[in-house]
Amino acid sequence: MRRKNSLILIILGIISILFSLLTDTLGFGQNGEILGAKQILGIEFGIALIIIGIGLYTVKNENRTKITPKEIFAKILDLPVLFWVLLTFLILYLLFFIPPLFFSEIRIQYFVKYIPDAWTTRIGFDIDTTLKHINAWLTEGTSLYADGIVPYTPLTLALFTPFLLLGYPVYYKALSLLTIFSYFLATFLFPLALSKKKEYGILILLGVSGLFSYGFQFELERGQFNIIAFALVLFAIYIFHYQHKFRYFAYLFFSLALQLKLYPAIFILMLVKDWRDWKNNLKRFIALGIANFLLLFVLGVEIFNDFIAQIINRANMQSSRYEDLSISGFSYYLSEEAKIISPQTADLIGKVFLFFLAIAIFAIIVHLYRQDKKGINPYLFLILTIAA
Repeated sequence: MRRKNSLILIILGIISILFSLLTDTLGFGQNGEILGAKQILGIEFGIALIIIGIGLYTVKNENRTKITPKEIFAKILDLPVLFWVLLTFLILYLLFFIPPLFFSEIRIQYFVKYIPDAWTTRIGFDIDTTLKHINAWLTEGTSLYADGIVPYTPLTLALFTPFLLLGYPVYYKALSLLTIFSYFLATFLFPLALSKKKEYGILILLGVSGLFSYGFQFELERGQFNIIAFALVLFAIYIFHYQHKFRYFAYLFFSLALQLKLYPAIFILMLVKDWRDWKNNLKRFIALGIANFLLLFVLGVEIFNDFIAQIINRANMQSSRYEDLSISGFSYYLSEEAKIISPQTADLIGKVFLFFLAIAIFAIIVHLYRQDKKGINPYLFLILTIAA
């Protein structure tokens, strides 16, 4: 039955893709050389169905004891009191903190001094600018990377294209809610799933503090998606180590995170069960590398070339924004804003930090190999998170 359902999903996915591609030919769409947002949404939906179908088809059957609704209800009642306290707080946070602060007006005044205003014209500047570039590409054929502002991969831009159907500010609100949900997964659920010791108090303290932090509020105010990418990485790590039969979905989530923000590539080192099994590890790394490289061609060779040129150009630029929560942003602040050090020293500081991070990562991997330690290593995860 499961394989039959998998085949049905694959067939429905193929139909969705074909219908989206042939919409203009069938007379349901607008004729043009470039696909519309609705057609791209249909293609993405079809691809998602195919991936889910293939993933379920490859999973081996296992005899599992069915859990009754009564047992599920009993487990819910057995949850610790801190869970219900946290749930109540999150509901109040969503109802009385987020709407007045982020959703009440198009232009938010609270952040004029707290978060640097830069050149933003309205809240959600990053996602709004990205979608404006996508719209110009769809309607006018303008290159997505023509002005050097948008730094995201072609797949990311394709994934965000259906947001145009929602319009501003709806797509900004949708992204904000998705970011909050991802934060909840990354801060509360995944740590509990990955940790042997259930330190509820510490998780709640850190998680609640983060909800009011500068970094998280900057993420929401600008309409960014770093937290979404990080949650996908955690999801991939959890599936790979604890639900290994679904490992292909782990590779999928890891690839999505990498395409959204290139820096999650470093977390590929967490997709290792046994460091002494170097042959399979190397095969996995190469396969994921090739797959993600090919995904850069999802919108064609021309856009791929524009994207590579954009990345090279940005790599050669020094950070000029002290609000960047990065080593380069910090060193820029010391040299250009605080005038404590010279630009040359600032550049050296960044390189020294990267050098010590590389040494730390290498030392941990050598230790894991020599001690033949398997599974998730918290120290490796910590240093990779800092490096990212």
